[in-house]
Amino acid sequence: MKILTAKPDDSPALFIQCKGLHSGRPLKEYIPNSFAVFSDDPNIFDKCFTLWKTKQYRHLIIGSVVPFIRITDTRKLVSSIFPVLDKKWQLYT
Repeated sequence: MKILTAKPDDSPALFIQCKGLHSGRPLKEYIPNSFAVFSDDPNIFDKCFTLWKTKQYRHLIIGSVVPFIRITDTRKLVSSIFPVLDKKWQLYT
């Protein structure tokens, strides 16, 4: 899995919003101020939505005027939590 700064002509598996009050929200379409996530995992959107819905990004949001998350913090969170989610995912499928 790769997480990069998004460009309008990218075609990744999903985008993650990086600025605003909804930082960390997974998106299917490109918006400015987002990260592109490239992955072969068919459940990647659901896993990222789970992270956002359980407020795992809340402690990573910084900024007093415009709240945002850093790409390095997002990479660390995803790389540390996805192995745990994969194990849980296998139990329910």
